[in-house]
Amino acid sequence: MPYIVKTVRILFVLILPALLLSGCGVYNPRVVHIPLLSQRGEVQLEGAALPTTGNQKVPADLRASLAWAVSDHLAVAASLDPFRNYTQGMAGFYFPQANNFVWELYVGAGWGWGRESNIGGREPWTIPEGSYRTVFLQADAGWLNLTRKGHLDLGFSLKAGPLEAWIRHGEIYTEADGSFAVKYTTVNSTSILLEPTAELRFGWERLKFNVKVGYCHLVSLHPAGYRLSYSRLAFGAGISYRF
Repeated sequence: MPYIVKTVRILFVLILPALLLSGCGVYNPRVVHIPLLSQRGEVQLEGAALPTTGNQKVPADLRASLAWAVSDHLAVAASLDPFRNYTQGMAGFYFPQANNFVWELYVGAGWGWGRESNIGGREPWTIPEGSYRTVFLQADAGWLNLTRKGHLDLGFSLKAGPLEAWIRHGEIYTEADGSFAVKYTTVNSTSILLEPTAELRFGWERLKFNVKVGYCHLVSLHPAGYRLSYSRLAFGAGISYRF
């Protein structure tokens, strides 16, 4: 079973950097859903587990995604990420090519909320938290069934667009009597989101396991002011089924 050994090696190489470098922030990479739809009427359901990156008391976050090829080229998709408090929807076009190659282009919107974990020795009441929304373009490309054994799929995605956040920032100060107090300030922060993702799927023709690695970079449009804290790397694993 040489293809299985090779696949496991690839998964290890993809996951290890994310395990070592992933952090915690108000915004975390979503390891976005990459549908790679190939024909009219196709429906794809996916469930994914993502390691906890915030202050949740659960070992992993769970996400559910749905994609539907409405016509020969029109498609819609949506994702619900309850533990990370994030929801998004998108619509666009998919274009199957020769050699099982597919490329897609979507426009979408997402809404979420997050809290930075207690790092750097700061007290819990100084933890910044905030809500955010984004409007984005997502471009996908990949190959379906690269090998007959294992039905290996390989996909890549780039999600990009403005992300507007409302951050609740706490600062500790000393009262006249010497006691400590905290002052909360809500500030607005706008950034440009760049979020590439790579995904590997393997299994059977319709039912497949997958592993994803995502990277995030936020370019702040207010470099002199408060900026949204965010993680750079994340990964996830899941299972999908095509109808």
